[in-house]
Amino acid sequence: MAIVETTRLDGIAEVKMNRPDSFNALSVEMLQALIETFEQLTNDDSVRCIVLKGAGPAFMAGGDLKMFGENLDLSPTDRAEKFVKNLKALEPLVKAISSTRQPVIAAIQGAAAGYGVSLAAACDLTLPRRSYLVTLGIVGNRIVLSCSFDLFDLGLSS
Repeated sequence: MAIVETTRLDGIAEVKMNRPDSFNALSVEMLQALIETFEQLTNDDSVRCIVLKGAGPAFMAGGDLKMFGENLDLSPTDRAEKFVKNLKALEPLVKAISSTRQPVIAAIQGAAAGYGVSLAAACDLTLPRRSYLVTLGIVGNRIVLSCSFDLFDLGLSS
């Protein structure tokens, strides 16, 4: 099973983050695979649109907690530096998505948290499914975005 799966049909490339057991939490391996995938797709003239989605019940749960857990033994200063480094590691992926020649659609199902919100924001269009949750983590005393929508309960779903 590939960590990122790409399928093509009639000019549409579907890029699926494929770690459903971890709610598609972003690992270093998935980050590299997504960067490579978007760099390849932007140069493919047969692709007219790219859809980014997650396998399973969530779009993306954010960063892989195992990656963050590796930093618990560090001093608070070193842990903060590592955290910032991890955040900056996402920049090449955001640039790869936002600089594609084709429009990129984030098909959000379930949760889009942390890094998942950043990826969705880098896309040209975000299309949520009937019920979804968008949330960012707390960093110090910074403002936190968290919103949940269930279109069925609002009577807006088809």
